[in-house]
Amino acid sequence: MSAGVVAVIDDEQILCEVLTEVLAAEGYAARGFASAQECLAATDAGFRPSLIFVDLRMRGLSGAGFVERLRQRPWGAAVHVYVVTGSMLQRDYPPRGSVDGVINKPFDLEEILEVAARHLERPGARQAGA
Repeated sequence: MSAGVVAVIDDEQILCEVLTEVLAAEGYAARGFASAQECLAATDAGFRPSLIFVDLRMRGLSGAGFVERLRQRPWGAAVHVYVVTGSMLQRDYPPRGSVDGVINKPFDLEEILEVAARHLERPGARQAGA
């Protein structure tokens, strides 16, 4: 299991903020981004998330375009990526096998937390059990 670093990418500010706050409240190091370009710039500066929730349809670089660029980075193949979308158009989706899953909007916050728990350790979890 990886350390609990999560990126949330969504151009809907309120959704990005809510997801980031909920994940942080559960003990994950969560960081929100208003665009795919913003997240890529942060990764170029050394930010290394272990899990990314990315909106599919955004202004500028789409979620599918983001996944393509992420996977080209040497460390990008190891990142768990879930597309979050309200789109039912399969043509918008990233190529099969390039993401861990798709979460359809509207979604239950428990679904987001279950995905995080499946892939990440919460900081301090080991100490609590010791």
